[in-house]
Amino acid sequence: MAERGNRSGRSRSGVSVTEAVIAIMLVASVLAVVYPAVTQSRYTVRRGRDYYVAASLCLATIEQARKQEYVLLPRMAESRRLVNDHGNYDSTGRFRRTIIVRVDTPAAGLTEVAVDMEIRDRRNGLFLDASEHMASLFTTYLKMRE
Repeated sequence: MAERGNRSGRSRSGVSVTEAVIAIMLVASVLAVVYPAVTQSRYTVRRGRDYYVAASLCLATIEQARKQEYVLLPRMAESRRLVNDHGNYDSTGRFRRTIIVRVDTPAAGLTEVAVDMEIRDRRNGLFLDASEHMASLFTTYLKMRE
């Protein structure tokens, strides 16, 4: 019986153009399915980092309040101040800090310092409902007479 298609009598090796195109289409299909999941995962990780940074900035602000003299605590109050990842004022900051100082709250001789850190959404650049909040109570210490 005569062989067909191969005149030299050797077997063909290699990949045909059709096989290569099919392989590329399969790879493209898999990437098209996986890409949105990878993108969403990346966004979620960054969002988690933003919450962590916001909580760290709140804690740092409370620590700054601990270093202040009790009578100077009301000077810390600020409203909707834009700050960067380090807590420094920045007009393009990704966080908006509000510090509320309530003297004699919840009782006389106590001062509450509350920090609210709003987080700017990375996709649209707006401040949405995402925020971190921390509060602490401060009081003066009585000095003992010797």
